[in-house]
Amino acid sequence: MNKSSGYLLSRSFMFLFILMIFNRTTDFEWLTTYHVLATVVLFGGIGFAIYGYQEHGLDGLFAILLFMYLLCMLVLIGVIFQQRGVGFSEPSRVVKLVLIVMLLLFFLCVSVNQRRYLRQTGVYLLAFTVLLSIHLSHSVEFAPNSGFAALPLLAGFMMGLNLFVLPRYISSRTFLWTLSLLSNITVLLGVLVYHIGSYSFLTMNVDLADGMFTPLFMNKQLHALQSVFENPNMLGIVAFAGTVSAAILIHRLFQDIRDRTEPQEKPLGGSSPTVPTYSIIRSLALSCLAGECSSSIA
Repeated sequence: MNKSSGYLLSRSFMFLFILMIFNRTTDFEWLTTYHVLATVVLFGGIGFAIYGYQEHGLDGLFAILLFMYLLCMLVLIGVIFQQRGVGFSEPSRVVKLVLIVMLLLFFLCVSVNQRRYLRQTGVYLLAFTVLLSIHLSHSVEFAPNSGFAALPLLAGFMMGLNLFVLPRYISSRTFLWTLSLLSNITVLLGVLVYHIGSYSFLTMNVDLADGMFTPLFMNKQLHALQSVFENPNMLGIVAFAGTVSAAILIHRLFQDIRDRTEPQEKPLGGSSPTVPTYSIIRSLALSCLAGECSSSIA
């Protein structure tokens, strides 16, 4: 991928990550979990189009595949907002869910370098399919428009996209820098409350939690940090992921200094496995944040 395309996708990913945080900290009607998830699907379609065009051009076979992939992307976005409304009811509710799973798997499985991608990630895709199918089979017991019916579907969407789509188009260095930077910003915003009191930042309320704790080397109790989140546990997840990301970046920096030269990292483009070769912190952080987003539905 050329430099301009990589820059566009990396900045788009940062914007996407910020949307996830805003979704957890604001009450905007136009920014719900459904909107965030639809944006992730859109990002995946754009990434496939950019990578595929640079790899194959618009030859006949790829043009047809690209059309099918983008059409699948639009249908999946429609599925997300359908679930936001009345959901998928009878008749043939099970058949509808099966078709949705097939469309999602098509979106996750199709890659620019298809054979190599399936050979290296097939077992993980199979495990994901089994897990998603089991959860969706239980969702038919609930009302189609209920949060209990929506949660397995939307959480499955987010998990699949985080594990098999986003890592194709975002380098590990971009992900780690983004996570570390936003983690530092959220913690610093929370620390400021100790000095200036509660305040508002970009429509987000920054406050302390009700719970108290005693910091190391201090003899007094303080309110726990909460920053822009409603739950201090969410800040803990982001801060932990950011700390690990920063540690990995520092380790790489020392490697660069020691070795003086390091091959430039290239995004996968679907040519390598996403789960074993990418740092586990990538999937862990995105899945935890996505889980927090999806839990607000139930």
